[in-house]
Amino acid sequence: MVLISQDPPNGTSDHHAASSAGAKRPIRIAGCSGGVYDRKRAIHDMAKNEDVDVITGDWMSECNMTLRGSDKRDRLAQQKMTSGSTIVAQGYEPYFLEEIDPAIPWLAQKGVKIAVNAGASDVHGLAEAVDKLITKHGVSLKIGIVDGDDVTDAALELYRQGEPFLSLPANKPIQEWGFEPICAQCYLGGTGIAACFQGGADIVLCGRVADASVTLGAAMWWHGWTRDNMKELAGALMIGHIIECSTYATGGYYSGFKDLGVHDTDMGYPIAAIDEKGEAVISMEQGKDGLVSIATVASQLLYEIQGPLYYNSDVTASIEDIVLREVGENQVHVSGVKGLLPPSTTKVGLTAKGGWQAEFHFYLTGLDIEEKLAMIERQTKARMGSDIEKFSCLKFMIAGVVPENPCSQEEATVDCRIFAQSADPDILSGSSFVDSDRGSFARFCIENLLQGYPGSTMAPDMRTAIGRPFFEYWVSLMPQTFVHETAHLPDGTILDIPSPTNVRTYEREQPSYDTQNPIDLASLGPTTLAPLGYVVMGRSGDKSSNCNLGLFVRHDDEWDWLRSLLSTSKLRELLGRDDVGRQIDRCEFPNIRAVHFLLKDHLDRGFNSTSSFDSLGKNLCEYIRCKHVEIPNRFLDRGEWEIREIKIHLMQKSRVDRLRRSDKLHVANWLNWLMVRCEVKPDEFELRFVGGFRTAATALTMSHITVERLQVPESSGINFGATITNVDIEHLTDADFDVIRKALFTHQVVIFKIQSAVSPKAQFELTRRFDPAGTSYGHGKTIDAKRSILHPDLKTVPHQPQVQIIGNGFVSEYEGLKDFRLKHPHHKTFHATSIPAEDDLDFTRFYRWHIDAALYGLAPPVATTLLAVKVPGGRRQTCRYDDGTGDELDVPLGTTAFVSGYTMYDILSDADKEFARTTKVEYAPHPYIWMSGAKARSDGLGLVTQGLEIPFDDLPPIEEEKIQILPICWRNPVTGKLAIQVHPAAIRRLHLENGTVIEDLAEVRQIIYRLQRPGIAPNMVYAHDWEEGDFVLFHNRGVLHSVVGAFAEDEVRLFRQCNIAASHLPEGPRDVAAAA
Repeated sequence: MVLISQDPPNGTSDHHAASSAGAKRPIRIAGCSGGVYDRKRAIHDMAKNEDVDVITGDWMSECNMTLRGSDKRDRLAQQKMTSGSTIVAQGYEPYFLEEIDPAIPWLAQKGVKIAVNAGASDVHGLAEAVDKLITKHGVSLKIGIVDGDDVTDAALELYRQGEPFLSLPANKPIQEWGFEPICAQCYLGGTGIAACFQGGADIVLCGRVADASVTLGAAMWWHGWTRDNMKELAGALMIGHIIECSTYATGGYYSGFKDLGVHDTDMGYPIAAIDEKGEAVISMEQGKDGLVSIATVASQLLYEIQGPLYYNSDVTASIEDIVLREVGENQVHVSGVKGLLPPSTTKVGLTAKGGWQAEFHFYLTGLDIEEKLAMIERQTKARMGSDIEKFSCLKFMIAGVVPENPCSQEEATVDCRIFAQSADPDILSGSSFVDSDRGSFARFCIENLLQGYPGSTMAPDMRTAIGRPFFEYWVSLMPQTFVHETAHLPDGTILDIPSPTNVRTYEREQPSYDTQNPIDLASLGPTTLAPLGYVVMGRSGDKSSNCNLGLFVRHDDEWDWLRSLLSTSKLRELLGRDDVGRQIDRCEFPNIRAVHFLLKDHLDRGFNSTSSFDSLGKNLCEYIRCKHVEIPNRFLDRGEWEIREIKIHLMQKSRVDRLRRSDKLHVANWLNWLMVRCEVKPDEFELRFVGGFRTAATALTMSHITVERLQVPESSGINFGATITNVDIEHLTDADFDVIRKALFTHQVVIFKIQSAVSPKAQFELTRRFDPAGTSYGHGKTIDAKRSILHPDLKTVPHQPQVQIIGNGFVSEYEGLKDFRLKHPHHKTFHATSIPAEDDLDFTRFYRWHIDAALYGLAPPVATTLLAVKVPGGRRQTCRYDDGTGDELDVPLGTTAFVSGYTMYDILSDADKEFARTTKVEYAPHPYIWMSGAKARSDGLGLVTQGLEIPFDDLPPIEEEKIQILPICWRNPVTGKLAIQVHPAAIRRLHLENGTVIEDLAEVRQIIYRLQRPGIAPNMVYAHDWEEGDFVLFHNRGVLHSVVGAFAEDEVRLFRQCNIAASHLPEGPRDVAAAA
């Protein structure tokens, strides 16, 4: 065996002539395969029709690495192939043979070389098969082989010695995996490929070289680079990354796909011309569909990266400063990549046999989808009985949503998927369809058909219910020194490719940060609540169970908005229920106006064993792009209308017309056409657009709602509040809600008059619209209700459990409840001191300043709604602070008092603002039980410290992950303003920016009190004068409120309250580190 130096000589051939002495012309490399099932024509057409030097292709993925590796081990052990196949079990990718076969004559005729990693786990077997094709065509092409990626022996020996092989997604040791590894493959660089080309190979076949290594190796050979040429190698590496997935760079998997129109059926494959500096111009096949633009290249650049550093066995690329520049039609120049030392480790994937999996599908139609799913799950599990313990994974899922008033039965139908995995093949056996003596997954599912949900229908093809084997895949790192890479030259020489000696040990975690100097989003002017994807493009993908997400904009003035909007906490908010609470890294690529996130361990184990629909992480981007955010109107106005369908809701006519038109028309033309077509006046209709927009859009709606600021005296410090008129809460349109939502986040407290007829259901639905992913009451199910201070204050509406009844006095019947008594909170039960009994009806106090929030486990609700059903009228009271200031406030009986958290922040000193922005509050576990023994200050703003809190040992069981640590300041999602939002009675600790934790409870309370007290001064308090039928909506993340008043026993006050636990934590000035 020959040892190759790290400085292989630069060879030339007649086909590869130097353009001048020294530097060569750029090498033209085509990317012709992004996966096993890419189109067959690519290699042939590229070799025949284009002027290229090397054709590359990527055939490897985590899917076939496990399959090929396992079959290789089975074959060596002379066992039956786990895959059960024959051709597939050969160990290499046989589909490559179908693609290279017709291209071989053209490769030989034009002197085009090729480098691929289709060898999988049997690269020598693939070489034999390719050699037979060369012989068949009667041409002379030489084959080189790169081997050494199979590190099973080394990895298993390390495993037996106790090597933890910490997983890259979760940093857990492999000993916690629960599976026994059977094989391992590592990722190789491009040096071996360069050596094969240098040794005269025309075709270089590889096993698991990294996707971009085939391009890197070709460029190293062409330009004579060694590992010392770090900048050049890093640049070529990233070019390889861009073209490695073939047409992903030319319009495939492109969020701007509508730019292609109908020209998308035969996209051209990319070509990269890499020069001597490692820079390149990306172009594509001529005369084909698709396009090359900054947006298509940026999309692919952001695909499957893990942060600002891109690792390869030969070099590390730093890509934060990458530059893309259009230099011609379908031509983009790539530069700005920095080269760093290669890592001391390489990525390694270990495969284990996971067991068997199957899935069963039902179709559900129409109403009550959630209840039907619950019935299926209940019945299926009952049929399983004790056999349910045999399943390692069992999930019941719904795909799709039934729209309101659907147009067809298909539109009203969703798919129910029952997914199962088990180590027991018998429980998933297909034979049990007909064998009634023992149970199986398929029988468990189908036997309930005749006692099932209304319309019970299974998918006709039930082959998916028959178990098939699956693999588990563990991704880690191993030292490059354990890798024995070899290059097999056409003349039989075997070169040893040593691992690099000049390396760097990098941190396991890549750099992560939120943006520096975010702008005030309010400075961008008026906004519209619209899908993020109207302005933002992007791409996402998987690496094991990690999922990456890159989002970018196309205009410079949109960049500051994007980077300021998309913090890590904002992404968690957009994820909704999909935020699994794990690590999220964030970085920026300012030159391409991109924000990148890496969601660690976000996917269910990765493609090989996942139970989720998004098995490759590719749809995360499209999910986030469809989430609604406040977008500046000036960005939306750039869009070009593509109106596909309009629903015209006639306010005075009981019909809905559906109109289809493909023409792109100015909005004014649509309005004019509408009035002629339907013979209605502009104030008689509402437009709701259904369908797509080409690049961006502004929703055109007409709503009759009016919003007016609350009228307050000029001397008042109240700068919030509004009234809304001309609204029907029972029948809100999307346009109505858009107005209400903006009004809430702008004015914080919104008052609707004369709303006595609003049903509990409509109240709940309006409240939930501010966070559709939320479903449960804001405090959840009360634990230990007798000790909770909330228990005496609430009754639940039986038919709408998210809505509570509060008030005072005896009520004979209301909303299904009979003969019940309400108890209005009185300060004498909660305050350390109280107003004398003889003054009780004339004087009162703020009972407890608070936000509506569980502050343990559940995220604080976004909004709360209050409906005044019955209000005792007449007298007024004086609300006393009794804190030594002499402050008091004249209030109507039974008022609800509000103060602005934004004002509370704005009036602080600069030093206090900085403290508030950088400090977090830790809340006590089970806070409303914990505080039940303590007493409050006389102004209701927090508790006095007397040691009367319930000891932790006497609380219900505490789950540490549910304890919440939230920022003092919460950011408004529309205006970007900061509000001090702290529930002063529930606080326990303060976490300072420098890591200091203030534990002393008295000190913690005094600090918060000092920050909040100025904001509840009498001129800052809005005390609402309730009238029956008043419906008040307030921003629970922007204001504090308190009940006020002392009632006589016969004074009846009846209110309905609703708030919904949010699906996300509030956004602060910085990331929110909290368990929710």
